[in-house]
Amino acid sequence: MTDPTTSQLMSGIDFYLNPDSNDIEINSKDDFRVIQYYNNLQQAIIDRLQTKQGEIVLHPNYGSQLHLLIGRIGNSLILSEAKQFVKEALLQEPRISKINKIKVRFKENSSRQVVLIDIIFTPIGTNVQPLNIVYDYFLTA
Repeated sequence: MTDPTTSQLMSGIDFYLNPDSNDIEINSKDDFRVIQYYNNLQQAIIDRLQTKQGEIVLHPNYGSQLHLLIGRIGNSLILSEAKQFVKEALLQEPRISKINKIKVRFKENSSRQVVLIDIIFTPIGTNVQPLNIVYDYFLTA
């Protein structure tokens, strides 16, 4: 195994959260499963998008405003707002040096109830390749 780069180390380490349940998992050694480096950064970005901005009292700017779209009728305005809310949330993340692309569209066959968010970003560091996250956001509660 090669040593991690400085950029990977700056991406951090945290508890692994099961993407389906958001629960912390236990590994085969009866210890907390961890996630590190770029995978941790990707998990942190999804967590930021899922958290309502203002929900964490000691960090009122953490999170996104995507929750404001829940219950609204899917149209082009929703897509525009979703893109803006994602951009605002990503700009708060200090481990991102550049937002390369944010593409939002309605997921096929979802009756305009699921917004597909495709993010390409570059983590901080030198000679770092862009990373990609594809995230489904449901407009129904």
